[in-house]
Amino acid sequence: MVESGDQRGLYIPRVWALPHGFKIYTRQLAPMQMKARHGEDYDGIWDLDTMTIDIKKSLSRERKWYVYSHELMHAINDWQHWLINQGIAVG
Repeated sequence: MVESGDQRGLYIPRVWALPHGFKIYTRQLAPMQMKARHGEDYDGIWDLDTMTIDIKKSLSRERKWYVYSHELMHAINDWQHWLINQGIAVG
């Protein structure tokens, strides 16, 4: 358990397995890799085609967590749409 805002020992998950087979992968990339893959030097980006959140490796721990949580919200939103499109949920 982490207390008092101490983030030692916390790591960004490499994969999240959501119900009904929807998986969200995470990679930490060097700035040059980020630009090569996405055309820009983003701090982070959600790529629906690869089901992957890419995060710039050189960011501070606090910034990585902020970017990860932001991109995770995009991924979860796409999961919700996927559930609707699969007929699992009603929109």
